[in-house]
Amino acid sequence: KDETMGDEYQIHDFQLNIDKFSGNTPMTLKIKGTLNSEKPKISLPIDLTSNITANWQSQTILVDPLTLQVGDIIVSLSVNSNNIFGNPEVKGRIKIATFNPKPLLNQLAIPIRTADKTALTRITINMDFEGSQQKFASDQLAIDIDGTTLGGTFAIENFKQPSYRFNL
Repeated sequence: KDETMGDEYQIHDFQLNIDKFSGNTPMTLKIKGTLNSEKPKISLPIDLTSNITANWQSQTILVDPLTLQVGDIIVSLSVNSNNIFGNPEVKGRIKIATFNPKPLLNQLAIPIRTADKTALTRITINMDFEGSQQKFASDQLAIDIDGTTLGGTFAIENFKQPSYRFNL
């Protein structure tokens, strides 16, 4: 529940499947359901699948791949975590496959009007990232909107009193 906005979200028809975990063998995680809300009025299928490999002796966790589909949006993630019991560090890649944002924005009651009906109909995002307890950074960020690519870097340091750096 979003206390600030008064919105409430629920997952219906929730299904969770987890393989047996055994050391260095990848474990498959699957989650399915439907995300529902009355305000804004939405009903979106959710499908998450991931392979997770953990090695407690070397303090590593590998998630590769993790695929999340919410409605027509497909997010892929691969992440490698090191030193998980000390000062954890992560490196990975996020890809959001090409999608049309207009149907989702309409469902969320966020009207988008463009002079050209084909404008804002294709968005793709790719990002390599690394992070720790002190910072999160991407030195490879690419956002493609209708064939125009924005690229650059960004970083957030010191989460308690954040400092932001952008180069787009």
